[in-house]
Amino acid sequence: MNKLKFFPLWNSWAKQSKSKWSVFRLAALIVLIITIAWGAVPGYLQGNWLWEEPPQLTNSGQLNRLLKTGITLPDWQNIAQREIRLGGHKWSAQILEKSPKQQAIVLLRPQTYYLDKPSVDWQDIQGREKWKTDSYQKLKFTSQATDKPEKKVKVTARFFRAWNSRQTFAVIQWYASGNGGHFSPANWFWQDQWAQIHRSRTAWVAVSCQIPIEPLGDIDEVKPLVESLGKNIQQNLLDVVFNISSK
Repeated sequence: MNKLKFFPLWNSWAKQSKSKWSVFRLAALIVLIITIAWGAVPGYLQGNWLWEEPPQLTNSGQLNRLLKTGITLPDWQNIAQREIRLGGHKWSAQILEKSPKQQAIVLLRPQTYYLDKPSVDWQDIQGREKWKTDSYQKLKFTSQATDKPEKKVKVTARFFRAWNSRQTFAVIQWYASGNGGHFSPANWFWQDQWAQIHRSRTAWVAVSCQIPIEPLGDIDEVKPLVESLGKNIQQNLLDVVFNISSK
């Protein structure tokens, strides 16, 4: 595995299946509408609509501190960390080292304002680094907070190869939350809508981790390392950022 040399930025459905799926989607839509309406009635009776003003974040302090401190992971040494701007947003940029031949760049964009939403974060990174990409796959794993080992959360990240004129990386990306994580912003959106019905919020952190590999190397060779790193990052966020008691 290459040592990190630099850090520049810190087919089809049968008709019967289609019909069943359409019925299912209609039923799901009706349930969603009823749920939203049920959650909105108490606010209406009090003169307050849920969509007028989303609730504030309850862990804004931890989210903001993440920009200044980054994360601390077992068996990984923090080589450097600083706050950067990327795509008009603030990110924590960090270099971690497990051994001289195992390094990683970790980029974290926490939700620091209650109206912030996940957007084109992955495109921002790819554009800035001038990456070409391929070998896309889903990487699924579970993680848990240190003080709640019985409560496992699921993460579905996207895992792919990226390269430019300088280096090749194995990359893993997802939006982390206290409920787990997914690489698609749509997953967070529905979780947050459900949370708002209960006058709460689902805070998020965009996570992008890059591990240098041999030029145009096989990312499957480092998949165990990437998965382990992903689990540790999610656990740290559960412990430090999404743990309300640590405010």
